[in-house]
Amino acid sequence: QKADATHAGLVKTLVSGASVTGLTFVNPRIEVVGAKAEENYAGVLAGTASGATITDVSVERFADGDAAYISSIRWMTAASTNVGGIVGKAEAATTITNASVNGIDIVGASLAGSDTKSLRTVMAGGIAGVSEANITESSVSNSRILIERNDRYRNYYLSYAGGIAGYSNKGTITNCYYYD
Repeated sequence: QKADATHAGLVKTLVSGASVTGLTFVNPRIEVVGAKAEENYAGVLAGTASGATITDVSVERFADGDAAYISSIRWMTAASTNVGGIVGKAEAATTITNASVNGIDIVGASLAGSDTKSLRTVMAGGIAGVSEANITESSVSNSRILIERNDRYRNYYLSYAGGIAGYSNKGTITNCYYYD
């Protein structure tokens, strides 16, 4: 999927009451270039989830020896970026249970597009770039969570990368693991 929007994924936003169960993504590739919004969110399932229930969702790379199957989530923009394997941002009252991400490159990038100095925030996580949710019994394996930045214009960056969540200021993360 290629998009030029503030939210990117199978769906843009999962709202309160939405429920997703038993969904598997194989070899997803999301590349978002040039979004202009101040806040941008990208995940394979959804850009954001707000009050949604996500259960038994997996994102996998199926390797058959062909390098073309390398999957990635990548957001290149001049604004703040939130990228996750399942959702870009999991807001409060969202629950994520038994989610798994395996063999995926998750890349948050903020490539400045002007010569004005400004703050850029990049958050990338295996399950969620930003989490205010309750994430339980979920895993990330054989995946790379990366931050790319362009200092061409000497912008200021705050970068957060994590195996489960790039940044979490609310909610809980319980019985989850990341391994390479």
